Amino acid sequence: MGTVSQLRDRNRPPAMRIGKEEDAVAVARALAARLQPKASLRDIERQHALEELEALCSSGLLGISAPAEVDGIDISNGILAEIVAMLAESDPSVADLYCSHLRVLEILRWEGSDEQQKAYFERALQGELFSACAQSQEETVTLTQNGSIFRVEGRQTAHAGVLFADWIAVAARDAGGRDEIVLIPRQADGLTVIDDWDSFGQRTAGGGTVVLQNLVLGNDALIGARKRQRATSITAFSDLMHAAVDVGIARAAFSDAARPAPGGQETAAMIRRGRLAVRLEVASALLERAARQLDMAQVNADEDSIRAAVLSAMATRLEAASTAAMLADAVFDLAGDAATRIAANLDRHWRNARAHARTETDSLLQQLGGLYPVKQAGDQA
Repeated sequence: MGTVSQLRDRNRPPAMRIGKEEDAVAVARALAARLQPKASLRDIERQHALEELEALCSSGLLGISAPAEVDGIDISNGILAEIVAMLAESDPSVADLYCSHLRVLEILRWEGSDEQQKAYFERALQGELFSACAQSQEETVTLTQNGSIFRVEGRQTAHAGVLFADWIAVAARDAGGRDEIVLIPRQADGLTVIDDWDSFGQRTAGGGTVVLQNLVLGNDALIGARKRQRATSITAFSDLMHAAVDVGIARAAFSDAARPAPGGQETAAMIRRGRLAVRLEVASALLERAARQLDMAQVNADEDSIRAAVLSAMATRLEAASTAAMLADAVFDLAGDAATRIAANLDRHWRNARAHARTETDSLLQQLGGLYPVKQAGDQA
């Protein structure tokens, strides 16, 4: 049974402004060091990282993907993915909610009006947290319009960050059957957030259910009415961030697998760790390559560039998820008796890897295969 979340005091000083990519990496490294010491305990007891989230909001990292036109640094996707992986290695739940925030900003980048981009990116730069709900056929949110006023009704699951978000992006369907994104302020009348996330992994990512009852908004809350590019680089960006979290989980598992092997098995263990190290390097290299493809697609948004970015990011997501699962399994073989001790909590890597890989592999593979053109009979070789 879920509980209705209580709003915390959200009066906080403006976030630090980050001016360069190297500064962003340094800030992320310091935040990761702060996240790591109590991450296992938070997982065991399902304690939300409230102090650490305040540190994230004040760090300036929430605004680093903002375009230069709105006073952001327009960080490269490769650096951004590495920052996400760095945070995920320390605490994948915090990294997951950070990715949810970044996905909303990416939607704004492509689909928001100039006025919306200026307003909402500034809020991110000030340290306000965004969260995205998941679209589902079973959980429909309806959007009805009366002049410049919109009424929103329904419920939707949010996988990460919604318990702490200042702004919640909800997928809604209007009377004409068109899908829209509605950005809702946390204090809006008619919005209830239920803390009912009960997964065995990613236990402190702040997921829950959003309930909307007779919620009224103005047209400035509607994202995507002017631009229709939702199935373009936004898809690639989402898959890239998803892969970055998995790479971070894999790195954490590999670190815990690097323990003395049971007596007489060290040579075999070293060989296996070497093979796992290669697999981890492959996933990291794919992450970097997919980020470069996305950089090019964002600069030159033609059909071929976007298709290449989507293909590369999707393949990287699949490989990163597989690598995280493989390394999480390896902990049990390589860490000996320590792997089963409750205090060590090494099974969290296994749980986090599987909870994060929620999408069916066959479905992703089918989508990936569909990106390759199929030659018809009579086509030239």
